[in-house]
Amino acid sequence: MQLTHLLATAITLTTASASTVPPTNNKWAQLRLFGSPGCEANNLLEMGVYGYQKNQCQNIAQYGTIEAVNITSIFDECECK
Repeated sequence: MQLTHLLATAITLTTASASTVPPTNNKWAQLRLFGSPGCEANNLLEMGVYGYQKNQCQNIAQYGTIEAVNITSIFDECECK
């Protein structure tokens, strides 16, 4: 439940405020996904969130169960207002 809320928050930060900005190839955020609680063990994936991905489903099931997410960077180069 907390993971779902964290992912929703990260995606909201990077997409909702940019709804008037056309999708671009700019990187909006960088995430690191973990298969164990605590963001230290079982690093599954480092994932960038890009403007062109807005409103597109991104399947990550092949990486297993995600137990924790670390938002490593949020970029302002997307000119979100």
